[in-house]
Amino acid sequence: MLPRATTTLWRFLFAEVLRLLAITTAVVVVVASFAVAVRFIANGTLGPADAIRLMALAAIPMLQYALPFAGGFAATLVYHRMSQDNELTALYAGGISHRAALAPAIALGLALALALFLMADRVMPGLLRSMQQMVADDATRLLQSAISRGQSIERDGKVVYADAIELLPVEPGSGAYRQFMLRGVVAVDLAPDRTVRRELAAPLARVWLFRQTGGNLDSDTRDWNIQRDSITTVVMRLRDPAGGLGNRLLGEADQTEVRFTLPTAFADDPKYLSWAELNAAKRTPESLNIVDQPRRALARVLAFRLSIDAIDQTLRATGQATFTDPAGRTITISAAALSKTADARGWALTPDATGVISARVQLQPLAPNTTNPASQPAARTYRANRAWLARPVTADSPGVTFGLTLEAVTTQAQPDPDSTPTTTTDAPANPTTTNATNTTDPANTPTLAELDFAALAPQQDPTAPLIKLTSAELIAAARARATTATTARDEALWRWANNLQSAVTDLRREIQSKQHERLAASLACLVMVVLGAVMGMKLATAPPLVVYVWSFLPAIAAIVSIAGGQSLVHEHGTAGLILLHGGVLALALWTYLEYRVVARH
Repeated sequence: MLPRATTTLWRFLFAEVLRLLAITTAVVVVVASFAVAVRFIANGTLGPADAIRLMALAAIPMLQYALPFAGGFAATLVYHRMSQDNELTALYAGGISHRAALAPAIALGLALALALFLMADRVMPGLLRSMQQMVADDATRLLQSAISRGQSIERDGKVVYADAIELLPVEPGSGAYRQFMLRGVVAVDLAPDRTVRRELAAPLARVWLFRQTGGNLDSDTRDWNIQRDSITTVVMRLRDPAGGLGNRLLGEADQTEVRFTLPTAFADDPKYLSWAELNAAKRTPESLNIVDQPRRALARVLAFRLSIDAIDQTLRATGQATFTDPAGRTITISAAALSKTADARGWALTPDATGVISARVQLQPLAPNTTNPASQPAARTYRANRAWLARPVTADSPGVTFGLTLEAVTTQAQPDPDSTPTTTTDAPANPTTTNATNTTDPANTPTLAELDFAALAPQQDPTAPLIKLTSAELIAAARARATTATTARDEALWRWANNLQSAVTDLRREIQSKQHERLAASLACLVMVVLGAVMGMKLATAPPLVVYVWSFLPAIAAIVSIAGGQSLVHEHGTAGLILLHGGVLALALWTYLEYRVVARH
């Protein structure tokens, strides 16, 4: 049983350190929280009420930095005052050892280390998510704030600018949670190398915000074992747009749709995950957008390659390949093969035995109230000497689509043999006049210099099953396709696979660095409290702030070592753990050596 004097001493020291800890922590947290919120107040992102709420949310995450230094400062002041007043000397004379005198500081350090780890693992991720959602993930606030400041918004390779924004009531049944109107809109579609693929301008655009969990609007339903925050998908419909690509004018019919996502930072940064969620993310890195986005990009690139292979095989076997256009019409291409070497215009189609390439378009049924249905074409066939399949200018479609270009085109319309004439005075409709004239006379074959078909979907689209593959499965499939024995290695596809592999490796290294960072920061908190107490006992004659500097500077060095080690582990792997934990070990060794000096007296 401990002597009563010892327990009384411990209660007194623990209470004193705890009191100073609470005061110091409160001051540091308020100052740090205000520093977090002040820039959002200055740029107008948050109002006064929201800024106070943000400061309240930031208070607990700031404890990660405040607790270690506040604990060390409190221990330094309490033990320095007792040493300066010779109270510790009296304790030593009464038979209480230096180790027993340090027990309250050690106990408090252990409690703070445990609390800090639990907060970093459980409490802080949730609060940080709330802060991030409040500042950046409220899409309406983000869009309104950017537009009001005359700034553009960039996401998923789309840059959008508007002169004004007007909030609208949500249309019933739309599935959106927010809807508004943009005026004076400019939208730019950027390629990965930052070159402009398409630019559009429109006087008006309607915008719908859809909130989903676990992916974009075209996301699969696979459960990645992590409960992710909502992802906002922005669907923007531009009215009467005008656009272009370089020096080419791109005709846009009536309205064009542009979409991009605003994922939460929780889906992008492992620091918002608990320990268990970090372990789950190691097993399924696709659960985070920083891996899921390159995974989906690789899936689409691979789907395009496999579609090209399938079309070539179908043409060689049957001489025909079937597609569907956005209007639901069936387009059948007749050719001998598809050149696997893409030139500047795309994959070249090889003419069939007749020396031509044909595209047969199945027209939509006409209304029955026509004067002569037998004269209306059921299909139109275009014949060309040269033709190419290419990737479309835009990539908004969730599946594989192609652009078809025909050169030196002649056209022929075929009547529907099943139609029967009826008597009516209504004029016939003509829904498919694409640079050609409808005719029932096969000899009437006007020539076109060039004819383009956009967004043609192949009969079999491999995108859906590929999207459901894990990163490892998709990388293996892509590399297998890139190194087929019949062709030279597909370097572009290989680079896409390497890009995904790099994202997975980078994520796993970052997870490892975050887990060890939390452990090291918690241990550093314990050592900093004990070091403050030891230096307070040793430097009895020095001013309190000078005493604290002797523990503060080594503590700063340890924190810098942890931060630098975390970055090193993230970049280079396990070797960085030496620096990450080395600072804490050096701080612990410094504390032990100083304690040995104190214990000899």
